[in-house]
Amino acid sequence: MFESKVIKDFRDKYSTNVFKKGDTFTSEKKERIEELEKLGYIKTEEKTETVGPKHVGGGMYELPNGEKVKGKKEAQARFEEITREND
Repeated sequence: MFESKVIKDFRDKYSTNVFKKGDTFTSEKKERIEELEKLGYIKTEEKTETVGPKHVGGGMYELPNGEKVKGKKEAQARFEEITREND
């Protein structure tokens, strides 16, 4: 998933959600991010792709926020929870 900061208010033509300056816009499609950047609605400081918890060994998983969780199911559930909090 790709994330960018909104620098100009706009309504997304696909979801019809309204994004205000300072919000975070997320998309699974890099092309959509690039399109909105060219139109001047968003700015990506560093393109990062968050695909899920990263296995670090010993049954431990590291989440994008640095938190470590034991167990794959628990890590995936916590990852989804964090993703919803950031939306």
